[in-house]
Amino acid sequence: MSKENEKLEKLIREYLSKGALMQVASARDNQPWVCNVWYSYDEDLNFYFISGNYRRHSGEIRDNEKVAGSIVQPIFTKLGQLGRGITFEGTAKELSLTKSKKAFENYLKRWPKATMYITKKDILGNLTKVRFYKIEPQMIVLFDEVNYPEDSRREFLIK
Repeated sequence: MSKENEKLEKLIREYLSKGALMQVASARDNQPWVCNVWYSYDEDLNFYFISGNYRRHSGEIRDNEKVAGSIVQPIFTKLGQLGRGITFEGTAKELSLTKSKKAFENYLKRWPKATMYITKKDILGNLTKVRFYKIEPQMIVLFDEVNYPEDSRREFLIK
């Protein structure tokens, strides 16, 4: 990996660690939809989120795994502030109950209070309509006017 790609991956991981909400775009019948979800991520830069399997985006993901998304963490108060954000494209899947165990453990590392709303027993015992979803991004774009003021758009391809 080149030094530039190493720097870019480091900035992406730093940014992901500070974010909380992710917007996920799905589509059905050529009609897009965006939802907001709390996310976690793993060492391979896969994203995880939980959502009711009855929600619109959940059904759309079951029908069409292609998604895009965005994570923007700072609150902007005026035009002209230096911006940072991540956008991505990839595929999403509703995880099986057995694969949800690892996703749940990953999610709890970031959001330990999630057990107030759902437990591993709920998920593995199929006692809830909440499911884990995994997004495997193929490309992450870092928009970073702080570290790249001259050309702020940087693409990072995931192998």
